[in-house]
Amino acid sequence: MKNLLITVFFLSLTLQLSAETGGSNPVIVEKTTASPAEKTPVYWQKMADGMSQALIKHFWGANFKGYENRFYFNYGSDLSNMTTNHYWPQAHAMDVMVDAYMRTGSKQYLNIYPLWWEGAPKFNFAGREEDPWWNVFVDDMEWIALAQIRMFESTKNTKYLKKARQTYDDWVWSTWGPEDEAPWFGGITWKTDVAKSKNACSNGPAALIAARLYNFYDAMGKKAGKPKQAYLNEAIKIYTWEKNNLFDRQTGAVYDSMNGEGKITKWVFSYNSGTFLGAAHELYKITGDKQY
Repeated sequence: MKNLLITVFFLSLTLQLSAETGGSNPVIVEKTTASPAEKTPVYWQKMADGMSQALIKHFWGANFKGYENRFYFNYGSDLSNMTTNHYWPQAHAMDVMVDAYMRTGSKQYLNIYPLWWEGAPKFNFAGREEDPWWNVFVDDMEWIALAQIRMFESTKNTKYLKKARQTYDDWVWSTWGPEDEAPWFGGITWKTDVAKSKNACSNGPAALIAARLYNFYDAMGKKAGKPKQAYLNEAIKIYTWEKNNLFDRQTGAVYDSMNGEGKITKWVFSYNSGTFLGAAHELYKITGDKQY
């Protein structure tokens, strides 16, 4: 049920692009509230099926005539290039494909995995020669890595997991701290081409990735790089830094960021709360420590 609700949340924007619109000139339909009797597993199953199909129909690039090799999800329901700022939605679209595949077992969704694996880095014009998956936004790379870990979970294909680990090792953890540098004394950096800022949106997902790499470490076969325990240690470090610097223990708010002067920007976004709580959940499952 949780995955169904995640699917419904992400795909709500596609409701007005359903098949009945014919893919153009969306019709504004009066919204109605489903009765409690309708909100059964069958209701959510149909909702998730319909919107998963709508995502593919209206946003999968290869569905546009003349662009059959565009194996990535467009930012909008029109043909659009994957700009630097439009990289992160790839992860959430693939999360929907993973949810749909795990829920239905349909190869329609599974078949998108290798196509996206080919197309996402190919059309990522912000990528680097040494790593076409790279992006200047650290948090955007983190979302991609989290999606790749879920792709591994649903297929047991370790290439997805190994790529997530490489991204984390090379581009995420490398932005930590330094621990002796004021005012941060740690923390994962948000963006690499501007004045350094330590943000909730880069620390919560980083802790999640590290914890999940620890959980799945043994599945990677031949070990390379850091030992298993290092990932757990790093997950704890990142989570603890965020808790100590961006978490308001009185209100439960997770604040947005800390800048170079140590000033806290007190914007509150639900996705930052979600990844902070998600990291605590992962660490509790691993350690059993009630502080999480």
